[in-house]
Amino acid sequence: MDQPSVAGDAFGRGHGFLRTAHAIRALSQAETPLRVEELGAALAFWAAYYRKLPGTPRLTGTFDLGDALRRVPLFLRGQARSGPPRDVYLGVMQSHGEEFSKAVNGAAEPESIDAALSSLTEAGARLYLANASHQPLVLLHTVTIPAALRLLLPHLPAGLSHTALAYVWQNVAAMVAAYADERSPEHDDWPSPQDESVIIERSVATGDPHAFKFVEACIREYRLNSRPVYLAAADDWASRLHHARDWSIAERNRAGLEFR
Repeated sequence: MDQPSVAGDAFGRGHGFLRTAHAIRALSQAETPLRVEELGAALAFWAAYYRKLPGTPRLTGTFDLGDALRRVPLFLRGQARSGPPRDVYLGVMQSHGEEFSKAVNGAAEPESIDAALSSLTEAGARLYLANASHQPLVLLHTVTIPAALRLLLPHLPAGLSHTALAYVWQNVAAMVAAYADERSPEHDDWPSPQDESVIIERSVATGDPHAFKFVEACIREYRLNSRPVYLAAADDWASRLHHARDWSIAERNRAGLEFR
């Protein structure tokens, strides 16, 4: 597991990995010059933001990925996060690298990667909703990144799938360790979500790239694992963007809707 991976892409909030996954999916449907160019740009972005997180994720523990995510230490709970996310991640990892690695290795090697990804994305959607009033932009990536790995799995070399899963898990755990203030509730306590078509329409109307990626990932995961939390999470992000459409940059920054 010591080969290059998505391990350090947390510092770009996974965008290089996400762009690569979606570019490969598009190319698998049809090869066009624009799609080839996008794959090159995605790989370049990924390489530019690559940083290695502490330790090598071994998946030698006893918890499935969803349970393990709920046990990640919240190192900055209740604290302000100043600066771009990569600086926040670096500070947390420099101060808590050993404890973070221990939490990552509490996850177990799964028998089914597909089932493990469903467990992780469901836990990510729940955690997003628990923290949506504080850090929604960063934490929506706890769903989009593992959902993107599902797109890549058919294109990975034999034997690399479990390695990729381990590093994606480490990446998601790093986001939670640095940005979550609250753990997921034991019981669902959010309103019943809108229908898929309504959520898609509202997300598209925001004009926000994260809304497009998030609603796509949430609905794709929902169709594999019919938990309404996915739809509730996608609808929440779109609702926050619509509510904040007339806000200043400073107001949006304070609400965790963007970083400038």
